[in-house]
Amino acid sequence: MNFKNHSIGAFDVVSSEITIGDPCYEKDDRAVLKVKAKNGTWNAEILTDFDTFCGTIVHKLIAKTETAPSACGSSQLLPVDSGQMSIFDSREFKGGEDNTWYRDVCDRHFSSGFAACLLAGCVCTSGAGDGSYMATVEYDDTGLAIRIEVDFWGEDEE
Repeated sequence: MNFKNHSIGAFDVVSSEITIGDPCYEKDDRAVLKVKAKNGTWNAEILTDFDTFCGTIVHKLIAKTETAPSACGSSQLLPVDSGQMSIFDSREFKGGEDNTWYRDVCDRHFSSGFAACLLAGCVCTSGAGDGSYMATVEYDDTGLAIRIEVDFWGEDEE
């Protein structure tokens, strides 16, 4: 596989908490993951590959701060029902298919291609579409998230 890394921009976290999940889910849905996170600028990127049958495929969504190496991590499977995955400052994650926020996120994402960064988060196409995908969160020595990776294929890029 010929993986390519694409920066999709940066977003700000100000609430000390990040919500990870399909933007179609309500913010209090059990299908989203909320983690305490380091405030500041987070950089977002996607890892892609090209398949002759499917075209460009997003393999991973990664968001991280510019900070020290992680001290520990945890992983959790997260469901996707709209073919998208997002990482947002929890204060700005509105979630739900019937609201303006969700439509705005979809419009930005799909008009940008495979992924987009907004002021308070990022969103991308979820690899193979709907399903369950592993989100891994790395924490600093104070217990705040500093790196988040969602793997849509379960394959090592090495």
